[in-house]
Amino acid sequence: MYLTRFRVNTHRSDARRLLGSPHRLHGAVNASFPTPPSREGSGPRVLWRVDRNANSETLLYIVSPGRPDLTHLVEQAGWPASDEPGWATFSYADFLTALHAGDTWGFRLTANPVHNIRHEYLKEGERTKRAAHRTPRHQMRWLLERQE
Repeated sequence: MYLTRFRVNTHRSDARRLLGSPHRLHGAVNASFPTPPSREGSGPRVLWRVDRNANSETLLYIVSPGRPDLTHLVEQAGWPASDEPGWATFSYADFLTALHAGDTWGFRLTANPVHNIRHEYLKEGERTKRAAHRTPRHQMRWLLERQE
């Protein structure tokens, strides 16, 4: 697994277009891999998030099973003429092995907690409906059940 950090040049119109559309940014992240990630939910997933910090920096973080190639993002939303590559990729396993029980970390979590509901008219084996947890109490319970 790899952890990648990419600094977005928000002064470029293509960067603003990507940041304004999660769908486009999702496609750009998936285009970073020669073999697209599995859509069936089997195997490791590619996770990404955008952080904006106090220094007016916008950073894209990607956790992925393979090492991404973000050349297309540098050309579209980075600094293509810079001497620096535009992104940094680190071994995620090294980071995870440095974590110890009892460590305290501060972080922001963006999640979309959902559950599946079954209507009474559905037969056994039929597809259930995915629904969002709407209250903070349900969202917190969803998160705590998955903390391990």
